[in-house]
Formats: sequence, structure tokens, C-alpha cells
Amino acid sequence: MNKTNEEMDENNGARGFQPARIVSGGMGCFLNPPGHPEHSYHVETYADWWHYQRSEPDGLMSLTTALLSEYISGGMQRRIDRILTGWEASKPALDAPECREWIRRVMRHFATCYRGDESLGQMAWYAGNVRIRHDWDPMVHTDEHCGVHLIRKYYPEYMPVWQDFGEGAFTVYEGLDGEPLWSWRLDTMAWIRTERVATLRESYRAGGQAALSPQWFPGVLIENDETKKV
Repeated sequence: MNKTNEEMDENNGARGFQPARIVSGGMGCFLNPPGHPEHSYHVETYADWWHYQRSEPDGLMSLTTALLSEYISGGMQRRIDRILTGWEASKPALDAPECREWIRRVMRHFATCYRGDESLGQMAWYAGNVRIRHDWDPMVHTDEHCGVHLIRKYYPEYMPVWQDFGEGAFTVYEGLDGEPLWSWRLDTMAWIRTERVATLRESYRAGGQAALSPQWFPGVLIENDETKKV
């Protein structure tokens, strides 16, 4: 099969490597920052040049995965690196409105997730190994917070403030049939009595996960100003 000069120059698909191409369409970008290339591109891999010419991929990778893959040629990885570093040079400022919204989304996703056993190395940040700690103060355990860890992957200078961890209710606690429902508010550093949340109540009745692990409900409403000190 004839190959383009670009493909030949990059040793794309040479012995030990899969033919690959960068194509449109995001992958692995769920919590990536605004404008990140993985929102727009991913890599297709092919079993051989016959399938490459016909655009019949046998695998898909995010840009980051392809950059680290031993099956992707060095030339292709250099192209990927140029795309990623190009974004790095022009990424939006951390205090830009779109980045502030991204930070809130990341923190909402990770809520009370913290690094697992340090002996696991980088795997301590994997979903199956992280700790869920509703009783930890995130401003004390900042470096162990999964949301902070992810944001610093793209913005190493990031230093969180209280508001980043949640505006209003942070974690809700309640017995299966008990009242009242109490929520920890980061902005007032107090337990606030709150209105029962329908989705939480239904989850309790169904014996769902919320019955075992308190969840973060940013939409919880304050019932009154009653508070109690920890």
C-alpha cells in the first residue's frame, strides 16, 4: 500500500507500531478544562494499512493515552504532543469565568474523594482506590483531595479556597428514619438543619447507595437558621 509522505516520515505503522491517525471527536475529556484538545480530537488505530486506507479502525484512544502508548510511533506521538503543548501555551487563565465553572464541576464530581494508600503510588488516585471521607476538612487535606489533584494536573499553581469545595451544603447525614437532616456548610463552618431532599428520601426507601454513603446535594434548601457547633 502506498503511504503519504507524512505517514512515511513519522514511521506511522512501522514494525511494532499500529497505523494511527488523529481524528475529530472528543474522548477521555469528561473533566478536562475548557478548550482542551481532548474535547475535540482522539486517535484511531488500525490493524494494518488495508484497514487504514478504508478508515476501518480497530481501536480508539484519547490523545493522552496515545501519547503514552508503546504501540504508537514516536512521530505520531510528537504530533500529539504538539497539539497538547499548543493548548498549554494558550489555555485560559485560572480565574476566567469558564475555568471557575470548570473548577466547580470538578469539585462537585469529587466532593469527598481523597487519595488512597500512598504505597500505591499514582494508582492511589484511581477510582477504585480513593478514600471517601465525609469527616475530613478539605482545607486541611487539600493535597489529598482528588479534585485539587486533577486541577493541578493542568494548573499546577492552583490553590483552592473554601468556595471551591462547595457553596452551601457539602455533605448530608441522616439515619434511615431519623430527623432532622443536617448538612455541613463550608461557608459558615457549621451544621445546618436542612429540608429533606426527595431524591435522598427515595434512595433511602429503595435501600440505595445513599443509605450507606451520604451524598453531596448542592441543591439542598435551608429550612431555618438553626445550627449546632461541631
